[in-house]
Amino acid sequence: MAFYWGLRKTRRDALPTTTNQKVGSSNLSARTTRNQQLNIPLHREVDRPFSPSAEEPTVRLSVRRLAWMQRIAALAIGFFWISFWIDHNQLPANVVDFEWCFLLPDILWISAAFWVASNWLIARDRRAGIATAVAGGSMVYLGLLDAACNFRHGQYTDSFSRGALNAAVNVACLVFGGGNIWYAMTRSKLE
Repeated sequence: MAFYWGLRKTRRDALPTTTNQKVGSSNLSARTTRNQQLNIPLHREVDRPFSPSAEEPTVRLSVRRLAWMQRIAALAIGFFWISFWIDHNQLPANVVDFEWCFLLPDILWISAAFWVASNWLIARDRRAGIATAVAGGSMVYLGLLDAACNFRHGQYTDSFSRGALNAAVNVACLVFGGGNIWYAMTRSKLE
């Protein structure tokens, strides 16, 4: 640790400074940047203590892969609603009534947010992290709300296949939504 702090001190001392000079004066070196002229450190984390987990994520996920996973999730939500429309007569009336309330939020908010986030991720747009966090948070909320409804209306215990399918969908919503939030948080630390 002493070596690390010594390295940081050396790195900080090695930065060129212009203490007694005015910005824009003629005797400044042509190679100094405006931040160096104003004595602003080049590195954002100069005074932060060393933490390997804060500097590098433990799981590396390519931006392109996450973007395609978001697009697949958006399409899967659309596919769910098409299949629900075709085969909703086997469910209890109170569950069907509850599910219909999610049609517009799922399509207009969650699917759209995943689609926008994926496009911004591929384009390397700075807003991609925010859209990813919004879509991930919406997916976690959906997973928790759906799990509460399924538990309240006995959808996990009605039949094994329906219960397993509902549990898998709820876990997928929670894990994928949480993963998107995690990615958005670590992405902002790395940039």
